[in-house]
Amino acid sequence: MTTRSPQPGPPDRPGPPDLVVPERFRSTGGAAHCGWAAGALARYLAPGAVAVDLRAVLPLDEPVQVRVDERRDGADGGRATAWDGDRLLMEATHWERPLETLAPVDPALARTAARAGVVPGPALHPVPVCFCCGCDRSAADGLRIHPGHVPGSARGLVATTWTPHASTGATGASTATLPVTWAAIDCVGAWAGTLSDRLLVHQRLVVEVLDLPRLGEEHVVVAAVQGTLGDRVHTVAALHDVQGRLLARAEHLWRDVLHHDDHLLRAGAGPS
Repeated sequence: MTTRSPQPGPPDRPGPPDLVVPERFRSTGGAAHCGWAAGALARYLAPGAVAVDLRAVLPLDEPVQVRVDERRDGADGGRATAWDGDRLLMEATHWERPLETLAPVDPALARTAARAGVVPGPALHPVPVCFCCGCDRSAADGLRIHPGHVPGSARGLVATTWTPHASTGATGASTATLPVTWAAIDCVGAWAGTLSDRLLVHQRLVVEVLDLPRLGEEHVVVAAVQGTLGDRVHTVAALHDVQGRLLARAEHLWRDVLHHDDHLLRAGAGPS
């Protein structure tokens, strides 16, 4: 087992051995945004689909140790974990099963859906300060991804448009960072999973990023429900450019803690 910096790659990937989530990338209660934190851990693995199991919430502005295990063939990057002392917070591994790919939604239809939106205002939003879907965040500070149901669609399909702000990219970059891209296709799954009627928290996030979204250009974010079983909700999401080219896809496993237990809420977790 080794403790090291992320694998070489795009300009946003290199970083320190310890993982620090800046306060900007918050969810609620002093906790890191799960999608952003998971994407930051995924940088330590080789490109491809990565599954991140979330064991506990990550703190903000505090370093957590990252450990990278070797694969069976002896190469680095088979498994990355984040630790707070001897407590495991997150575990990232390569994902071999093909991910479902949602079809692109026309940008005009996505804008119409978003105007009808499923994301409530500050008084009713479960986490109004959320980096991805919070309504109390400015466009230069949060992502403000507020989807709405697509008329006539099945599986609770939701969509919206999103234009990455210049601040979501590394200095001098033309694209959003990898952690921001993970965050962009995170909360949208919870809203497809009827977050307005439940309180969903992550158990697993699986993401494959094919290309990073370009700053200042409009994109379309979509999500739908795959299925539910008890207090578990499975959703799928995708990010396309306005020409319909797939940039990233995700599958999420959520738990409805509002109706079953509140131990994660007491720990400071939110919908993401």
